[in-house]
Amino acid sequence: MTLKSAEIIGLFGLIVSLASIWLHWGMQYRLANIEDRQKDGHITEQAAVAKMRFWKYFAPTLTLVGLALMGAAAYGLLT
Repeated sequence: MTLKSAEIIGLFGLIVSLASIWLHWGMQYRLANIEDRQKDGHITEQAAVAKMRFWKYFAPTLTLVGLALMGAAAYGLLT
């Protein structure tokens, strides 16, 4: 792996990780908003459960993807 490609992959991993941190930070407000919309009757209970499940899995998955990208970049720089 060239230095330039490792830097690009590492930068992309950093951006993905920062986006996942932002998603984790606002998770409680996002989930509360979904719950309020369900209580107000704007969405069904099944839709609310599906949306909550998506957000609960999406943010941690994005964190792992960012870490994997940064790890791949570090491995590329060290080898």
